[in-house]
Amino acid sequence: MKIKELFLKIYLFLLILCIFSLIILSVLGNKNRIGYLGDFVFDEYQINYTLKLNGLLDIKEKFMLDGELDKESIKQFIFTNDSITNYSYGFRIKYYDKIFRNSDIYGVYLDINKILEDNNFIKEIKIDDNGSPFGNLISDKIITEEKIDNVNYILKIKSDIIKYSLILLIISLLFFINYLSDKNKKIIFISYSIVLIFLIVAFIVFYIIGMQKHKGYISDFTLVDESSLGYVYKAKLYSESIFYDNFMSYISEKPIILQEKPNFIKNYGYSVEIKNKPISYKEDIYTGSNFILAKVYSSSNDNVIYSNSTEQNIFDYNLQTSKGEKYKVDLNIKNINGNGKKIYFALDSVNGYYVIPNTDNISEDYNIYSAVADIETSSDIYNSRIDFRFPYGEIEVESIKIEQTEDNLYIKDSNNIIITSYNKISKDTSINNAYYYTNINPHIYLILIIALIILYILYYLSNKEKVDNFINKKVFILITIALAFIIFAFHFWLCFPGYYQIADHIGIMRDASKGIYGNWHPVILYIASDIFYHLFGYHTFYFTLINLICFYTGISLIIISLYLKFNKKRVILLFLLSFIANIFFFNIDQTKDATSSIYAWLAYSMIFFKLLADIKNKKINIAFYIAIYIVLLLALLWRHNMIVTIYPAFLVLTYLILKNRKFQSTIKYLLSYSSIMLIFAVLLILIHTIFPRIFIKDLSPYKKAVNFMYIANIASCSVLSDDGSLIPNDWYAEGKTFEDLKEFYTNNYSNHMGADGFYFPSHKTQIFKFEELRDVKKVWIKYIFKYPLNYIKHNILFAHKLVNWPIWQFSSNAIQEKNTRYEFNTENYIFTDKGISFSKFREKTYTLLFNILPNIYSIYFILISSLLFLISGILYIVKYKNNLILLLAFSSSFSAIATFVIVTLFSPAPISRYFAPIIYVSIISLISFISFVYSVGGLKRLYNKILFKR
Repeated sequence: MKIKELFLKIYLFLLILCIFSLIILSVLGNKNRIGYLGDFVFDEYQINYTLKLNGLLDIKEKFMLDGELDKESIKQFIFTNDSITNYSYGFRIKYYDKIFRNSDIYGVYLDINKILEDNNFIKEIKIDDNGSPFGNLISDKIITEEKIDNVNYILKIKSDIIKYSLILLIISLLFFINYLSDKNKKIIFISYSIVLIFLIVAFIVFYIIGMQKHKGYISDFTLVDESSLGYVYKAKLYSESIFYDNFMSYISEKPIILQEKPNFIKNYGYSVEIKNKPISYKEDIYTGSNFILAKVYSSSNDNVIYSNSTEQNIFDYNLQTSKGEKYKVDLNIKNINGNGKKIYFALDSVNGYYVIPNTDNISEDYNIYSAVADIETSSDIYNSRIDFRFPYGEIEVESIKIEQTEDNLYIKDSNNIIITSYNKISKDTSINNAYYYTNINPHIYLILIIALIILYILYYLSNKEKVDNFINKKVFILITIALAFIIFAFHFWLCFPGYYQIADHIGIMRDASKGIYGNWHPVILYIASDIFYHLFGYHTFYFTLINLICFYTGISLIIISLYLKFNKKRVILLFLLSFIANIFFFNIDQTKDATSSIYAWLAYSMIFFKLLADIKNKKINIAFYIAIYIVLLLALLWRHNMIVTIYPAFLVLTYLILKNRKFQSTIKYLLSYSSIMLIFAVLLILIHTIFPRIFIKDLSPYKKAVNFMYIANIASCSVLSDDGSLIPNDWYAEGKTFEDLKEFYTNNYSNHMGADGFYFPSHKTQIFKFEELRDVKKVWIKYIFKYPLNYIKHNILFAHKLVNWPIWQFSSNAIQEKNTRYEFNTENYIFTDKGISFSKFREKTYTLLFNILPNIYSIYFILISSLLFLISGILYIVKYKNNLILLLAFSSSFSAIATFVIVTLFSPAPISRYFAPIIYVSIISLISFISFVYSVGGLKRLYNKILFKR
C-alpha cells in the first residue's frame, strides 16, 4: 500500500511538472517578437508557379534541355520579360532572438497582415503548415534585397508535442487507475460519468442552438472589379453571436439569409465581363525565346483576335466559387479560321472543365455561345484564374461574360462574401440582419469519441468480471464486424470516390470505357473495369470500394482469429492500424499497386485466420481454401511482378496440404513439399503468362514495356565505367550516342533515378529507340558480370531512394484535383463522379486526420521484415519446426524482402507505390510473430526454452 501511495505521489508530481512546463512554454512563446524574411529562393517550384501565375506554363517545354529544365535560361526570360508581373519566391523566417525561434518544441507563426501593410509589393504570403519557418510569397516586383525586415512572429508549442502529451497522459492515467482498488475505480468511473454527461448535454445544447440561424452583419466593402455588368465587391461577415468561426464551430456552406435584400445589389456573387487579353499575352505577338506562342491583336472594332498555337488561355481574374452557385458563361465570338474543336472553360481548380455547346461549329458572324456551370465544390482555398481552352486557329472575341445566377449568397474564405452592385457603394456601407448557420468542428466529435472510449475503459476496469461474462465469443465477433463496418463506412464516405487522377489509371478508365484492352498495365484491370461499367454504370469509385472491403475484411479476420485463439479482448485495438497515415490514405488510391497490395493483405489475413481459428465444418473449410486461392490469383494478376509477393504464402499452404499425411522419412517429406512448391510456381507462371493471351491476341507491342527493367542497370554499369562497347549501335534513337547517354545519366538520372527518360518518346531526352531492343537481356547480363561493383552500387542507391521516398498521401487541397487530362480530352465525359469533392465538413475532417494520423517511414517496414525473417527462420529451423504461426511470420517477412529485392532490381523509378506490398505484408509478419511469442508463453519463456533447451 505504501508503495502505491509513493508511486501516486511521484506520478502526480511528474504530471503537474509536465503540465506547468507546457503552460510556461506556451506563455513564453506567445509573446510578439521581431524577425525577418530571408534565404529567398527561386527554384524550379517557384519558376513553375511564377509561370502559372502569369499564364505561361506552356512555355516551360521550350526551355527543356535533354529532359532537364534549363533554369538559368528560363530565369533570364522571366526576369527580363515586362509582361510578367507576378513573381513567386520561397523564403525562410529568420530570427534575431537566439532562443525563441522555430525548433522541435515551437512552431513559428507570422503576422501576415502587418507584413502586407508594410510591404505593398507583396501581394500574398503562404506559410507551410504546422508552424513551419518556410513559406512562399507573391511579389509584383523582382526581389533583390537579402531580407525583408521587421516582421512580427509568435511561437506556439507544436501540435505533435501536445498530441503525444495528451495520449501519454491518458494512457498513464488509465494505467494508474488499473492498480487502484475496485472501490476507487468505481468512484473515478462515476465521477467521470457525471462530468461526461454534463459535457454531452452541453454539447447537445450547443449543437441544437448552433444549427439555428445566427445574426450578423456585413461590412468592409472593397471594390474588386468593375465592368458593364456592374461593380464587384468583397465584404466581410461579422457575427453578433458566440457561434462563429472558432474552436467549437465554423460557418456552414448554407446560404446567408438577408432579412431584406438591399436595392444596390444586382446579384450575389460575381458578374464579370472580360474584354481584355489573357495575361498570357501582354504583347500583340507573344514570344517565348525564339518561338511564337500565339498572335493576339485587336481588330478594327477593338475586339480581340486569337491566333492560337496553344489551346490554353488563362485570364487574370480569380473567381472564388462556392458550392451551390451557378454561373452562366456567354461568349460573343466569331470564327475566322478555327479548327472545329469545342471550347472548354474552368472557373476554378476543382470543378473540372465545362464544354460550351455548339462551339465546334462557330459562325463566321458574331454569335453568343452560352454554357452553365453548376459549382459542386467550394474552391476558396485555391488561387486559380479563369481558364478558357480555345481551339487552334483564329477566333475573334468581343466579350466574355460570367454571371452568378442563383439568388443565394454564399460565404467565401476568411468569412468574405462577394456581391455585384448596380453602382459604386461606400466602404462604410453595412448590411444588417444577415443570418447564417454554423456546424460543429470535426475535432469536437473526435474529442467526444475519445471521451466515450475512455468511459468504456473506466467501466471495464471497474467491472471486469461483469463485462467479460457479457462479451462472449459471439458478442465479440458481432462487435468486431460492427466496428469494421463503421470504420469502413466512415472511410468510404470521407474519401469517396477515391483518388484515381494518375495517368496510369485514367488511361485504363478511358480504354475500358471504349472496350479496349491492353497489357501495358495488367489486362485484368481493363476487364474488371469493363465488367463494372456494364453491370453498375460508369462510376469512378469501384477500386476504392474493393480496397476498403478487402482491407477491413482482412483486419477483422485477424482480430477475430486472435480472440478465438487467445481470448484477449484487447486485440480489438488492432483496428488502430487502419489509422496509420501510410495505410489510411493509401487505401483510397486506385492504382494497381494499391489494390494488388491489399489483395495480398487479405490473402495473408485469411491464411492467418485459417491457422488460428478451428473451422470444423468441412464444406466451409473447403470454401475458405478456395477463397484464399482466388484472392491470391487476383493479387497475382493485378500487378505484373506480384508473384514474388504471393509465392511465399504457398510455404504455409503447402504445409497445410501435407499436414495430415504420414511420411516414412524426412527426405520423402521434403521431396513432396518441394514438388508441390514447384507445381505451384509453374502454375502461377502459366496463369500469369496465359491469362492476358486469352483477351489479347498479339502481345508483341507490350514486350518493349519491359526494356526499362534492364536499361537503367545497363546505363549504370556502362556510364560509371565509361564503357559503351557492349551496347549495340542500333539501340540508339536517331542522333543519339553513348555520349548522350553519359550526359543524361550524370545530369538527370543520377538525381531522381527515373528510367523513363532513357526510353520513352514523350521525353526529349530519349536515348534508346522505343521498341523491343535486340538482345537486351544478354547485354544486361554481360554488363553485370563485367562491372559487378557498378551494378551493386546502382542498386544500393536505388534502394536508398526507394525506402526514403514518402508514401503517397494527399492533403485536402491536392486531392481535389479536377480531371483535366481525361475530361478535357474526352468529348463526352461519361463518368458520374469527378474525383473527391469535399463538403466543408468533410474537408475539415480529412484535414484533421491528415494532420494528426501518425506516419511511419517506409524504411521501418523493411527493417522489421528483415529482422523477423532472420529470427523466425532460425527459430523455425532450430526449435519450432511444426509451428504454423511462426512459419507464417517467416513466409510473410520473406515475401516483404523478396518484393523489396525485385522492386529494387526491376523498377523504372524509386516510387513509393511500388513499395506498398511491403507495408502490408510486414504488418502481417509482425502480428504473426507476436502471436507466436504469445502462444509459447511469452518472451521470457521463449528465451528460457532457447537458452536452456527445455
